[in-house]
This record gives sequence, structure tokens and C-alpha cells, in this order.
Amino acid sequence: MKIGLDRYTEMVWRPFFEDLFSFVSGKMILDVGCGDARYTSQLLIDNKYSGIDIVETEYTTDIGSAENMPYQDGMFDEVVAIGVLDYTDPVKSLSEINRVMKMGGTLDLLVPNKDNPYHVVSSIFGKKGKRRYGRMEILGYLADGGFVIKNVVVMGYAFYVPGKWLQELFIPFWKIADKYIGDTDGMNIFVEACKECECWRMQ
Repeated sequence: MKIGLDRYTEMVWRPFFEDLFSFVSGKMILDVGCGDARYTSQLLIDNKYSGIDIVETEYTTDIGSAENMPYQDGMFDEVVAIGVLDYTDPVKSLSEINRVMKMGGTLDLLVPNKDNPYHVVSSIFGKKGKRRYGRMEILGYLADGGFVIKNVVVMGYAFYVPGKWLQELFIPFWKIADKYIGDTDGMNIFVEACKECECWRMQ
């Protein structure tokens, strides 16, 4: 059973993605960095699903990276990239994602928010090589990559607490903080964007 920050993250994002993907059907779907498909497995139902990752899992249909994918141009209606730009070059990855998407296709992207207190501390003492993004920074990468922003959600407020069991004790405090300030300093930034279509832009 997941505990601490892992459990809190799933408590926040699993219902969000379940709701987001609940009406997706009849689409050509690409799950970039599919891993264990913890948030995306429902997309296998009533869709043509492809999962790409650098390691093989039960959901992997192709081995490869986000920066160089073995797909034809304009193949996919919807691309999901959860926790991918944390570890890849954002310009190369978004260029490849754009290439394999149909015109007007949807991109669902999740990246760590560098303004969240947990990520501020973990960027100093945590995993090296993991990239975090500011809200305007990731929106800039998307705009430069040929995407139009449809929706932005920031959720999952947490601050640094050492040790998973101590983190578990802080979950009620994180939930309260998420309610009041999570929409600015939450752990992750979700962006829904489309490929150069007539979608409305953020003001």
C-alpha cells in the first residue's frame, strides 16, 4: 500500500484523471511514458491505445523515448504525457508530440510545479536531474511548440516533510492547504492543450 506523499498524490490526481478521461472513446490514444498506466489504464477501454516507454511494462506497446518516437506524422487524436517532461528535453519532446498528433488533437500534460514547497526543497536535496516547471514557463514551451492552451489546473499542495510515515501524518494538513492555496502552489501543473486549432486561449 502506498503511504505518505505517494498516497496523497494519488488521492489528488486519480479522481481528476478518472473524470477527465471518463468520456474519451473511439480515439487514437498515445500514452507517452506509460509506465504502469496508473492514471491512464481506463483509456484502453473503447480506444485504440498505444503506450511508449523506455522500459517494458504490461502497457508498453513500443519501446522508445518522448524525444524520438516511432510513429507516423498526425497519427493520434489524443496524447497523454504524465511525468514525462520531468526527465526529457521539453523542446524535443513537445516537438515530437506535436508531430505525431492530428491537427486539433488534444494533449494532456502533467509536470511538477517548481513553486511548490516540496519541490523547492527536493530540488536541492532530492533527485538530481528531475526537472520542475513554473506555470508560465511550461505554458511558454507549449506555445512555442505549436499548442493552444485550453485549460490549466494546479493541485496537490504539499510541503517538505522527511520520511514517509511522517508524511502520512501530514496528509490532513496538506488537504486543507490544497483547498485554499493549492491552485497556485500545488505539487503539479496539469495543462490541456490542442494542436493549432481554434480553441479559446487563456486570458
